[in-house]
Amino acid sequence: MRDPRGFEYPLDGQVSRVTWRLDRAIADLAVAGRELQTLEREAAEADAVWGERVRVRTDAGARIDPMLSMANVRFLVELQRRAQDAARRRDLARARADTLMRRVAATQAELDGLADDRRACVVAHVRESERVAARDGDDAWLARPRAVRDEGAPA
Repeated sequence: MRDPRGFEYPLDGQVSRVTWRLDRAIADLAVAGRELQTLEREAAEADAVWGERVRVRTDAGARIDPMLSMANVRFLVELQRRAQDAARRRDLARARADTLMRRVAATQAELDGLADDRRACVVAHVRESERVAARDGDDAWLARPRAVRDEGAPA
């Protein structure tokens, strides 16, 4: 393919805007991914602490003290609430990360479509340039006097 000099893609501004949106979506996805990792770790830790406390509480050898038992139950309920809250926040972060992943994929697809369109426009521009150059060459050849044209012709 020839050098596409003089080619101006009319959608260059749109390409820039889509590129900026893609960069922003990727950055948002990275932040959401780090947040999700943190929340998954917090949820797992909260669930592990709650599970350990329940195991200790229900241990067969535990002595039953009604006052201590009520405090332990309240504490276990609070631990369970924290574990459920951490799991809920983790699930919300997962949903946000999934949404951002879809946005990155859609924006990348839009940018790929613009790149394909640009390549097709460059090819069309080059073909048109070659057609115009050939026509101009033919016109220049035909504009020469007949004697000059016949001079270079094989006998």
